[in-house]
Amino acid sequence: MVKKTNTILKNFRLGQIAISLGINFALWSFVGFFLGSRLDTRLGTEPWFMILGILTGIGFTFYGFIKEIMVLGDMEKKDRLKENAREDTKKDAADAAHAADAAKDDKYKG
Repeated sequence: MVKKTNTILKNFRLGQIAISLGINFALWSFVGFFLGSRLDTRLGTEPWFMILGILTGIGFTFYGFIKEIMVLGDMEKKDRLKENAREDTKKDAADAAHAADAAKDDKYKG
């Protein structure tokens, strides 16, 4: 049940990243277009600042996307470490129970 919940949450998080990428791409491209167009109008350099603004907006989008992926990777690593710690704890408990059973058997044999 825990793994199914984790999978659902992970898929939800990936969906959020995809939506965020689309929104950020549109937003930053528009901001770059708008600011570049304004600069071009004032300086008479049609279309160079507009192109530069759009490319800068795309760059900001991918920078944010890479940061988001890095955070997701860190979260994945922490989850994996927690899972390994839980498995180690279960394994240690099972080993302790086995050792206790072996000690009881030795006690009755001897």
